[in-house]
Amino acid sequence: MTYSENKISLPFSTDILAEGLRKAREYRGISLKDCCSLLGIPTNKLLNYEKGKFIPSLAELETLSYIYSVPLVALFSPEVYPDLFKVPNTEQLKQLLQIRQHIISTSLQIAFEKSDKSLKEISKASGITLSKVKRYLGGESDIPFDDLQRLSNSLDLDPISLMDSESPIGLWQELQKNKIAYTQLPVNARDFLNNKDNWPYMDMIEKIKLIEPGELELLAESLRQLAGLARTDQEIRN
Repeated sequence: MTYSENKISLPFSTDILAEGLRKAREYRGISLKDCCSLLGIPTNKLLNYEKGKFIPSLAELETLSYIYSVPLVALFSPEVYPDLFKVPNTEQLKQLLQIRQHIISTSLQIAFEKSDKSLKEISKASGITLSKVKRYLGGESDIPFDDLQRLSNSLDLDPISLMDSESPIGLWQELQKNKIAYTQLPVNARDFLNNKDNWPYMDMIEKIKLIEPGELELLAESLRQLAGLARTDQEIRN
């Protein structure tokens, strides 16, 4: 079974389920005692579940998946946990941090050069001292977020445009935003998206969005004519 199938195969492996329960709790950083307190069960009961000596009920599995913030099916597929629980790599994070700071300062420098404003004008408009403005634009100093907003506004630069959307951190942020947007959709819209048979319609909608308004009107008129011809043909046959 693979996680992407989004279902639980029967019969399942008790050992794999036990491993999934244990790893999910450890990844989430919840102690046995705290987890059992939430469930209202003895500590040794959950311990026996994690050792594979006993199998939880469906209700318990559903509750555990909620506590651990993982889909129920993931408890039966612990191999997917590295994708669900991001374990930061220290060296990679340091490099990403340095790269992001450089990108931000470079973006501000480009905006400054396009603005035709002097450093003094930027300092006055932003309320940031001239010495700080020089350090920020030169990439010599980290920029606190409040200063970044003021500096961006003085340069007519949208601070949102400076946010990361390409690195592992940025892609993770985008995923979280998409998750939030999904949960805010009406139930019928989520049901539509969850049905793979509807995915071709979404592709079609994306293509229609690229059509110019005038062309879309012509397409609509053509469809109406086709519909009229179809009705005429049906009337002739009848």
